[in-house]
Amino acid sequence: MNQGIQSFLLLIAMLALMIVLPACSPSSVRYVSQPLPLPVRPLLPAVSANELICLSDNAYFRLVERDRLRRVYAEELVAIIEATHTDAISPNALTPPE
Repeated sequence: MNQGIQSFLLLIAMLALMIVLPACSPSSVRYVSQPLPLPVRPLLPAVSANELICLSDNAYFRLVERDRLRRVYAEELVAIIEATHTDAISPNALTPPE
């Protein structure tokens, strides 16, 4: 065989492999995430009004705002974690046990 025919046959073999090999591979890859565990909410200590009386109005309002922002942040994190679960957790899971 001459060099031209060998090159042509090699080209045909390479084209055949390029057509056949992708057909043998899986059509798509599917990643499945594991549900994230939802941590137990901590039981926060109670603070009486008498204990807060020494705070200025400004300090009291900043404390209330800080607690509100932390609660909203925790609720957002719970929503993100619950999004990894197949069946959602009820909103009652957000309230601490009595």
